[in-house]
Amino acid sequence: MLRSRDEGTIKAGLVLLVEDDPMIRLDIASELRAFGYEVTDCGTADDAYDLMQNQHLSFCALVTDINVPGRMDGLDLANHVAAKHPVMPVVFTTGTPQRLDTRPKGNARERLVAKPYTPPQVLAELRALGIMPNPARLQDDHTAH
Repeated sequence: MLRSRDEGTIKAGLVLLVEDDPMIRLDIASELRAFGYEVTDCGTADDAYDLMQNQHLSFCALVTDINVPGRMDGLDLANHVAAKHPVMPVVFTTGTPQRLDTRPKGNARERLVAKPYTPPQVLAELRALGIMPNPARLQDDHTAH
């Protein structure tokens, strides 16, 4: 489900995580899953772009490192997202925040988490964007323990 805040609903669904460092990717994905988020993760923006072409997957948010290897980087991926899904929130993670200087200022659907950061910071930004965990996932996680 991805609906605008104007409709008064909370966004929930699948978060697409793009991070080339496998340890960071694992930490963030694990943290988000522990709090009830459904996560699909990729090591490159190219792989994430390919996943986004799958009509059976519906992403509610993109969390992407800006500097990832491949034909496109995280900024290119965010531009593709903005063109096809203009209301999808994006959380950028980067050690080079100045690369965002070329983006329009004041975009309410974009956030920045500068490296080094902790997974709870990413979680906080998703929540600030109105992306909430799937309540069914929280219930499943509690009954599994």
